Amino acid sequence: MSAMDRAPLPSPSEWQVFACLSRRGPCRFEVLERHLPRLQRFTIETLLLRLAEKGYASKRDDSGRFHALVPFEEALQAQIDRFLETFVGGDREACAQVIRQAEEHWKDLVP
Repeated sequence: MSAMDRAPLPSPSEWQVFACLSRRGPCRFEVLERHLPRLQRFTIETLLLRLAEKGYASKRDDSGRFHALVPFEEALQAQIDRFLETFVGGDREACAQVIRQAEEHWKDLVP
């Protein structure tokens, strides 16, 4: 099942935890906590539970680690698709504006 077939997608707060878990690979709670310093311990626990319920992250395994269950690229594509469907639809000018804003926002990151 692809991320697009999942409903609902991770919320912005859940996405922070999912992205961290995806970047770090299978890891213990303490690693997530260290890499998400702006989130409280209870908040991270709650977000992990929600991600598990949505099928995006595992519950703690026997070694005490959590795993991302959906490839990051697939989940990101689903988020992008949802954003475009919600805010752009078929509006060409809105699409052009999104592209202009993205280019301006990330101009220093892209050669």
